[in-house]
Amino acid sequence: MDKLLSLVTAEGRLGKYLKRYGKDFPMKKDDSPFKSQKCAPAILHFLFMFFLLIVFIPSCSQTMSGKQKDSAPVLSPDARIQDARTRRGDHYAEMLSLFLKNTPEQKPGGIVFLGDSITEQFPLDRAFPQKNVINRGIGGDRIEGVAERLDVSVNDLSPSRVYLMIGVNDILFTQSVPVSSLGKLYGDLLVRMKRSAPNTAIMVQSVLPVSGNFAKSNPRIVELNTLIKNLSEKEGIPYIDLHSRMTNYKGELRDEFTFDGVHLTLEGYLEWLEAIVPSEEFFDVALSLAPLFREKHKTSHPVAAIDPPAVGKYPGSRGKDQLIIYTPKYERSSTGTNEWGNEAVIENGRVTRILRNDSPVPANGYVISGHGSAGAWIYSNLKPGMTVEYNANKVRFFPVPETDFVPRERLAALRSQWFNLLGESLENKSSSSLILEAKKIFQTLQDLKGRKEDPDPEELMNLERDLKALEDKMKKE
Repeated sequence: MDKLLSLVTAEGRLGKYLKRYGKDFPMKKDDSPFKSQKCAPAILHFLFMFFLLIVFIPSCSQTMSGKQKDSAPVLSPDARIQDARTRRGDHYAEMLSLFLKNTPEQKPGGIVFLGDSITEQFPLDRAFPQKNVINRGIGGDRIEGVAERLDVSVNDLSPSRVYLMIGVNDILFTQSVPVSSLGKLYGDLLVRMKRSAPNTAIMVQSVLPVSGNFAKSNPRIVELNTLIKNLSEKEGIPYIDLHSRMTNYKGELRDEFTFDGVHLTLEGYLEWLEAIVPSEEFFDVALSLAPLFREKHKTSHPVAAIDPPAVGKYPGSRGKDQLIIYTPKYERSSTGTNEWGNEAVIENGRVTRILRNDSPVPANGYVISGHGSAGAWIYSNLKPGMTVEYNANKVRFFPVPETDFVPRERLAALRSQWFNLLGESLENKSSSSLILEAKKIFQTLQDLKGRKEDPDPEELMNLERDLKALEDKMKKE
């Protein structure tokens, strides 16, 4: 653009051209009835400027850097937030407002996780304490929503690396849109990210499978992942296949990794972290998450309400992260809740079924229903056969006897025991020698978890013995 400006100044080539030729311009007699004509500088100026507008200006706009185009604000921050609220909803607008405020405070060179609610709920601050890891997830976001906020999610943060996962909401909530169209949007997003952050390593992660009420969307997810993989390879961007790692034999998200068919349990996030964190560093991450694991696997949970009004602000009057008890005194024969949660049906004091939503209320029992974190607690802890009791303040469960477990369930229980022990040890500030001992046990747990075949009974007995010895040592400290 500066070159273009120099052309039309008195010192530029056009200026010199007009100075030189903007005087008497001889013409042949046959060309005009006039012996001579004075060539007006204004005419030459007009013609030459018209030529410049056609030839030079489009090329100048094309050479504008990607970062300028992607990050130059068109609206003021307030107007942009209001526009986002109108087009993408309150939550997107609130998160965008937060990002606009805290982006200048972020140190460059960090690691960004970019995506939707699966990313937003990622406990990155607990997994990487005191490290420059930035969460740029927004619940409900889609491919185009991410593209609209690259300035506060990537460009202005100057990160060293970005982990991108986006697309599940596009699949679930735009069923009429061909997957090929979503692939085009994803390809445009990758091009913009590369152009606007050329010094940032972009890591593309597959869209995760879904399960339960959402399972019918899995074929479209597989189709989109194929396009994403091909687009990543075309752009020279690494592609991380989390889908294959977290799917079961039916092609659905494995039960232990989700509490509602879409969002992840802490076990799901640990699986994700295991895929992207170097093996020699994964123990440190697991250790950091042990207190959170212990919090999420407590044997009791607060009760928000018992038999609330059937008609309320939310379906079944079950609000965000609330745990509700529905008894035969409830106004409806079923809970009336939506699909974003989990429910345990209790009959004669024992868990008989774990359902997603709108469970029938049994005459000989009740339903424990949870949304969000409360739903995750139900799904992660309550199992058929467990004894459960409640009062006005809390629900409490009593674990199933471990003799009833199959080998894989027993291994999962021992892994949970390890996390609980480590969470307790960190609270009690156990010695480094015990932490090293815990690290050896963790490695054995990881080795057995990674096998295709089930662990044999002797290996499980040895693990149980080692964990018991570790627990006894911790109690003595």
